[in-house]
Amino acid sequence: MKISVMCGGFRLGLEGGVKKAREIGASGVQMYAGDLGLDFTRPICAPCVRGVKEFVKSEGIEISAVCVELGGFACDAELIPERVEKTKRMIDVAELLEIKTVTAHIGKVPEDKTDAKYIQIKAAMTEIGTYCADRGMVFAIETGPEKAYILRAFLEDVGSAGLGINFDPANLVMCSDDDPVAAVSILAPWIKHCHAKDGICLTREVHKPWPDVKEGAKWIEVPLGMGEVDFPAWVAALKANGYDGYLAIEREVGPDPAKDIKTALDFLVTII
Repeated sequence: MKISVMCGGFRLGLEGGVKKAREIGASGVQMYAGDLGLDFTRPICAPCVRGVKEFVKSEGIEISAVCVELGGFACDAELIPERVEKTKRMIDVAELLEIKTVTAHIGKVPEDKTDAKYIQIKAAMTEIGTYCADRGMVFAIETGPEKAYILRAFLEDVGSAGLGINFDPANLVMCSDDDPVAAVSILAPWIKHCHAKDGICLTREVHKPWPDVKEGAKWIEVPLGMGEVDFPAWVAALKANGYDGYLAIEREVGPDPAKDIKTALDFLVTII
């Protein structure tokens, strides 16, 4: 396995994030397509994207995946066509970067296949999955809003070679009170990329204590290794199921994310 960093976590802009990731010893970065400053309602400026590719290459690291997050597809139905088309343009960016994996949340998938939101999300994912498959790419759905068995059933139902999973263990803990270690074997055939993030599910009757929790909060993201994800067991499960890709460190909050990211990297090195 290799370690990358979501470069936006450093809060230094795209160029600064790439440089910082290289400085702390990461092998790669995951970047957000939106950070390239492009207009995704129009055809993509190929020279602009190639310039980013050459810059990252010049820093001696790789791009592990491209995030194409637009808020998901469990939204108002009238927003779907625009989001699908913008997602396709973001996929075009990844293709120009010569990256095979894009990631995003798609919205909470209902367990009931007759639910209107389920039907809506399935239609969007079928179209996007086909778009990726035609290009030899994968749209990796991020875990979290629903339990692993529901996401697996959804992927089996869609049946697209262009869909996969971006496995975020903290999201499973925080948002759906699921077991990320057990979830690896459930989702293994689809895992194409992973996030390394930690958190605590505050709605559990018994949960790990944490200071300064906002009243009414249902979960909290914490520095990697300090939450409820059993990282040694999770990494072991990934290995046992044949995953040998990137673990992308994600740190979205906190007063000193750069410090937390470096601490996370040093910890992950010891268990992979």
